[in-house]
Amino acid sequence: MFKIWAKLYKKEKIVGSIIFEHQEKFNRDKFFSYLTKICQTLDIVVPVVMNSHIDHFINFNNCRFLARDFVDKINFTKLVLESIPIDK
Repeated sequence: MFKIWAKLYKKEKIVGSIIFEHQEKFNRDKFFSYLTKICQTLDIVVPVVMNSHIDHFINFNNCRFLARDFVDKINFTKLVLESIPIDK
């Protein structure tokens, strides 16, 4: 099981957030699927995902998507995904 805290920022203020939970173990190959579900819940377009985003999330437990990562115009500054540690 893993959890991701997704936060929408406008400048440096959080304007929206959700916690995405998945029962299976994190799978690098399904990152885009996880991100799609997060974006659907937040009602935003899905950004372009680069390997660097996935690598940063795996290595540093977070990643961010800026305006340049979205094909469409967005009304926020960035989307930040942060891994939430699970107590066992």
